[in-house]
Amino acid sequence: MVHLSHLNLLLEVLLKSYFFNSRCVLVFTDTINKIELQPAIPTIYLEDVIIHHENASDLFVQFEKLIRLNNERFNVRRYIIIGTDALKTFNTKQLEYVSNLVVVLPNLDTESFDLITHLYGDENRSYEQKILDVWYSHNYSFLYGNDLFPDKLSNQNGRRLKIGTFTYEPYSVVGGDNQTFHGTETSLIFEFVKKHNLTPAFTIIGDDLWGDIYDNWTGIGILGSLLNDEVDVGYAAIYTWEEYYNFLDYTKPLTRTGVTCLVPAPL
Repeated sequence: MVHLSHLNLLLEVLLKSYFFNSRCVLVFTDTINKIELQPAIPTIYLEDVIIHHENASDLFVQFEKLIRLNNERFNVRRYIIIGTDALKTFNTKQLEYVSNLVVVLPNLDTESFDLITHLYGDENRSYEQKILDVWYSHNYSFLYGNDLFPDKLSNQNGRRLKIGTFTYEPYSVVGGDNQTFHGTETSLIFEFVKKHNLTPAFTIIGDDLWGDIYDNWTGIGILGSLLNDEVDVGYAAIYTWEEYYNFLDYTKPLTRTGVTCLVPAPL
């Protein structure tokens, strides 16, 4: 039988190995855990999440939804998930937007723990489970000594990047296929997909153009497509409109534009 004390010891090992520089670690639990947790710098900026709960997968889904409703941005976050239904996390849509996740699965017969993640980068197998390592409680050792939070973003193995745009020269000019789109902002997209080994998949936005987002979390145009996760990236000289920041993430500004007002000369 795997005791709670063994699990707590494993969590302390993971915290000291991977979360020692975390500025904030959030713990959801329905179990009394005695974990020595010392974030480096107290702050409200969330970086890491531990979910140890009977309904772990449901908490993961609800927390990801809450993040979307928050004005703070938690784009760099890591999950450790333990619980009766923890494996159900691999069946959630929210997993599509999380790269750093480890599910801890106890093996009662061997007093060990499987440490499992998802492939992420391979779109056709994104949700497929992969055992990263095994930790044994009898001698406090890992079987392989692998990195439990490997970099899955630098090389995404051809993962499809869904892109929404329309012709708005010189920033974006629609092409006949995914390789013939061009424009100043399109060139940046092509550099990005090349650097991270992504496959571009363009969606041409229709007459709604930039569109709008409404308070009931519906929308049209590029903005609505982003809101509904129909595309991952949208561009066509999009400004940093403050009202849409509550719903979307913006990149750093790429171009500065200005307006010159011409009036008659004074008499």
